[in-house]
Amino acid sequence: MSIKLKNELMALNLFSILLLLCILFLPDNSLRIIPGIPFILFLPGYSLIAALYPRKTGISGTERVLWSIGLSIAIVPLIGLCLNLIPPGISLIPVAISVTSFMFIMSVVAWYRRRSLVEYERFSVSFTLSSLLRWREQTTLDRALFVGITLAILCAICVIGYKITDPVAEERITEFFILNVEGDAYDYPDQVKLAEEAKVLIGITNSEHNEMTYRLEVKVDGAFYNMIERITLGHNETKQTEITFSFTHVGDNQKVEFILYRGDETKPLVTPLHLWIDVFE
Repeated sequence: MSIKLKNELMALNLFSILLLLCILFLPDNSLRIIPGIPFILFLPGYSLIAALYPRKTGISGTERVLWSIGLSIAIVPLIGLCLNLIPPGISLIPVAISVTSFMFIMSVVAWYRRRSLVEYERFSVSFTLSSLLRWREQTTLDRALFVGITLAILCAICVIGYKITDPVAEERITEFFILNVEGDAYDYPDQVKLAEEAKVLIGITNSEHNEMTYRLEVKVDGAFYNMIERITLGHNETKQTEITFSFTHVGDNQKVEFILYRGDETKPLVTPLHLWIDVFE
């Protein structure tokens, strides 16, 4: 029995779109991991190879499979690197949309290049089921490559399955940061008149997976200045508090320190933040 796909690229894109819909509308369904394996480890590289080699000749079937896996491993991290430079950054849905878009573009290029060839020169996926059973007729290299690819795929499935059934505990952290009064992470006050007050925003983000209560201590030039008690935040909640402070004497490089505590603890929760400010008359 012979099987031939004249336009496997259409099936590839339909598969990608269906997986993307599953990600969008079934975000908590772990079964999408199974089709996600070829989506990440094979299809991006296959679409690129299809665009580069539209003819039957030039590259063997085994080489096409190996290059598809190798290029996929290279393409997906590069897409992630590009996403990291722009909003919304690296997350599941943007990565899925970007990979799907890449495969669609490569498929269009491959289709256009194949279309310019006569039909018997165009690459197409075809195999005979009986030929799959002729193991002894395969060369030693082809058999070794087949076994290697099969083991690699099985290892990937096992690793992913293990991560699903025994996930790593989620990281628990508190983010602590300084912003200027406009809410930017730059252009902090560095020169203040003695009679004036300086202002900054102190931000706290709770990623501890529990409701947390914090205390914020402010020190000016080594001396206690103020304490803000009971800043209560739920998980993934962020609060920005305006802090106003002033100075008692003139001097350069006076240190303003912001120290965050958890609850009634006396040890700082994270590394204190500080600013160096010149005070003049």
